[in-house]
Amino acid sequence: PQGRLFIVADGIGGHGGGELASAITIDAMALYAFETMPWAVGYDEHSLEGLSQSLREAVAKAQARVRRVARRKKVSPDLGTTLTMAYVAWPDLHLVHVGDSRAYLLREGTLHRLTRDHTLAQMLVDGSAMTPEEAARSHLSHVLVNAVGGGSDELHVELHRVKLEVEDQLLLCTDGLYDMLSDEVIAKHLRHTDREV
Repeated sequence: PQGRLFIVADGIGGHGGGELASAITIDAMALYAFETMPWAVGYDEHSLEGLSQSLREAVAKAQARVRRVARRKKVSPDLGTTLTMAYVAWPDLHLVHVGDSRAYLLREGTLHRLTRDHTLAQMLVDGSAMTPEEAARSHLSHVLVNAVGGGSDELHVELHRVKLEVEDQLLLCTDGLYDMLSDEVIAKHLRHTDREV
């Protein structure tokens, strides 16, 4: 009753490893959210700083759990997953992001992308070595540089807090959607839905 939780986790690793990593991560983050979020979400900056640190720790624990299960089940240690999680305690949206799944917000007919892709292509765009148009067509747009689990111990957790407005629409999706549809087409479909967030 205190809020709503939305999670997208797109597994990587093949042979069922990605599916396992995404299931473990969703389970860990949902447990964290139900036990902690309703009591941690406050309105002063001190409580928000504590929540940010707590969310980073929750993702790090999910990563450790993915690795423990991989060792126990003797599956590839490279298995991993993206994670895009939204916790809505009206009017606040708390967003946690790792990887290349995305969060979009449609407000007053305009689509805003709330997350950045953690891919090699995006790193090249950030370094002015590639244009966004080239990145969208490049195979490097599918090479993750940040994931829960995966082959690296480094983990960058992107956090956002957004004040929602009445009639805002929130969309969490994987590359299976945005690879097929442009942001303009996604926005067009969202503008013509009558489903509330």
